Amino acid sequence: MSSSCAAVKLNLIECIKKSECMRGEGTTFHDCLRSKTLDDDCQVLRRAFYDCRRAQLDNRYRMRGNPAFDVDVDGDKLLEDEKRKQAQQQALN
Repeated sequence: MSSSCAAVKLNLIECIKKSECMRGEGTTFHDCLRSKTLDDDCQVLRRAFYDCRRAQLDNRYRMRGNPAFDVDVDGDKLLEDEKRKQAQQQALN
């Protein structure tokens, strides 16, 4: 169960390393991780990692296991959440 968030974590690390925040002088990785001005793609991955780690502690997933977080490595976006949001918007229209 501890490795279920590994893909999201690696994508988040790569995204932060490539972000504008890391190009500035004197900024550390942790400063960029906590920055409010982080790129949108990195913020999506940070939220996905948070949700994944939170699901590991949730008792509802003890029997079913942690839900899979489908991450597009090229675009660094969460496909599952994007598809769900698009389906909800189409249902409302």
